Amino acid sequence: MRGMSRTKMGMLLGLACLLWGCATVEDVRILDSENRRLQSQMNVLLKDIEPLQKGMEGYRKEISKEITALQKEDILLRADLSAEIKKVQADLSAEMKKVQADFALRFEGLQSDFRNLTTGVEEYKDFIKKPSQEYLRELERLRERLETRLKALDDRGRALEEKNLALEERLKASEDRSKWLEERLKAFEERSRILEERSRTMEERFKGVDDKVVQFGSRQTDLEKRVAAREAREREPAAAPQPVTPAPEVKPSPPPVSSAELYKDALDTFERGDIEGARKKFEHFLQQYPNAERSNNAQFWLGETYYRQKNYERAVIEYQNVVTRYPEGEKVPDALYKQALAFLELKNKSAARALFNRLIERFPNSRLAEEAKKKLKTLK
Repeated sequence: MRGMSRTKMGMLLGLACLLWGCATVEDVRILDSENRRLQSQMNVLLKDIEPLQKGMEGYRKEISKEITALQKEDILLRADLSAEIKKVQADLSAEMKKVQADFALRFEGLQSDFRNLTTGVEEYKDFIKKPSQEYLRELERLRERLETRLKALDDRGRALEEKNLALEERLKASEDRSKWLEERLKAFEERSRILEERSRTMEERFKGVDDKVVQFGSRQTDLEKRVAAREAREREPAAAPQPVTPAPEVKPSPPPVSSAELYKDALDTFERGDIEGARKKFEHFLQQYPNAERSNNAQFWLGETYYRQKNYERAVIEYQNVVTRYPEGEKVPDALYKQALAFLELKNKSAARALFNRLIERFPNSRLAEEAKKKLKTLK
């Protein structure tokens, strides 16, 4: 601003000199130089003023933003203050209501207590006003009522004592009966034990009877066969004796290395249909390995060779060897079942029935036990 005023003053001074006609060329030159210098200073000042103006504009914008933010914050604060004032007013109103209600309840309680006190005072006054004779009569009535209640309590106590005595007698009788029942139970257990022993003895005897029935059935069948053979020989005419031709000697094949191989060879021979060859191999196996793992199987299949050839008498004997020699063997159920079937083929139903029952008794959960039950139904 000062630079601009100086420039204006120089220009006015130069103009005045020109107007008055006293200015020289040198003065004009000086004035021009001064004018240029002043113009240069004015440009510098204008350049300095421009960033200041921009800064002022930025400051104005920031101040405007801050003012706007402050206004918004003021609005929010006013709203919060208004809400807080309303909340405080509501709390004060609720608290005042509670205080008023509490005061009303207390006042009502005090009024009730006062009324009760007044009533008690009045009753006391009335009681004092009563004559002493009436008071004594009232006491007498109270005493009589108390005596009556005491008498009733005594009677009730005696009744309870009598009931307690009766309960004790019943308890004693119950204990005596319990002892008697315990003695009876012990006697019953002893009798049950004796009956169980007798039952086991009878079962063993029945098993022996079953074995005897089987043996008798086998003997009976054998005797019948012998009688039939003798009768046949008696009916046939006597024939000239035939020369006895010695049977060719059969050289057995060299035995396998192990019992398993020997057993497998015999079983394969049986399955091929060579019954005679299988029988010889099973007999050879039993001679070599009478107590091997597969001995009971070999004995059973030996009986099967006779059963296949319908030699039921010999089959019964070989099956019985399975039961007697290998009682714990896995082929015992099969031997009992096939032995019963052999007796059925020999028309000996009693022996077959006994064997079926024995199979069901010893092996009730086996498959052959179910088959035996079916066979028994057909025999009835």
